[in-house]
Amino acid sequence: MGDLAITSVMTRESLEESGFSQGDEVTALVKAINVVLVK
Repeated sequence: MGDLAITSVMTRESLEESGFSQGDEVTALVKAINVVLVK
């Protein structure tokens, strides 16, 4: 697909529950009414 970096802001509790670790390969599914792009 390409080299894309996506940053996520989440609570520590959500991070711990997710089981993600630094360097994990994941798929991002985006469901949002508003998306803000910052340059």
